[in-house]
Amino acid sequence: MTNVLTRRGGALLERCRRWFSRYFAGAEPALCQMALAISALVAGVTLASTYWPQPWGYACLSAALLALLELGLWLARKLLKRLLGHGLGWLMALGLLLAAVSDTVKRGAGEGWTWRVWVFSALVTAALWLLAGSWWSLLRRRVVAPVTVCAGVLSLGMTALLAVFLFTDGFDDHIIRRYLDLGVGRCILGTIAVQDFDFTARMARTYGDRIAVGVDARDGYVAVSGWKELSQEKGVDFCRRLR
Repeated sequence: MTNVLTRRGGALLERCRRWFSRYFAGAEPALCQMALAISALVAGVTLASTYWPQPWGYACLSAALLALLELGLWLARKLLKRLLGHGLGWLMALGLLLAAVSDTVKRGAGEGWTWRVWVFSALVTAALWLLAGSWWSLLRRRVVAPVTVCAGVLSLGMTALLAVFLFTDGFDDHIIRRYLDLGVGRCILGTIAVQDFDFTARMARTYGDRIAVGVDARDGYVAVSGWKELSQEKGVDFCRRLR
């Protein structure tokens, strides 16, 4: 019985490998570059927000980290190819992508390493991975088949929807609702109140006096990002808008 199951399982894995090779073979360069670019962007933005919160800071640190990751992946592939006979670049790139996405999702969700963070991170990683592989096959290898076309369109739509949720008010709303559901008496909005006043107004209408706004002022103007930057609006004028 065990031998039969083993043979059937091996046959199924081999069939999956052949199917994947037929439609998505050769996509490793696209997968690696996408993973490196996203990882460098996430790490660069995280570092720049602390040490160099300027547009040039975000760009320079992201570019420098991308170069370092490119070099590190190249050296790791050389080493693994000598030791194991295969570079395993796609596997390392997948690990980097999952780590970058998970960190972004965790910070955005405002919670620890819960099952929701892992599930959503895996979904985002799978969508990005499928996006790179399918469009590489369509545009570079010219494999125009129902499988690759459907995968390309589906992954593009999934990536767009996930990006809208990740980089709009979706996560911010989720964080506030989660904290209030846990029993927090009041949530205080800081920088986001200045950067997205419509969001602040919507949260105030939804949760009433359970939402407060903290206003930091320096030289008469509202300070944001932990006192690192000054907005163009005076503190008194901003407080009047909040009434």
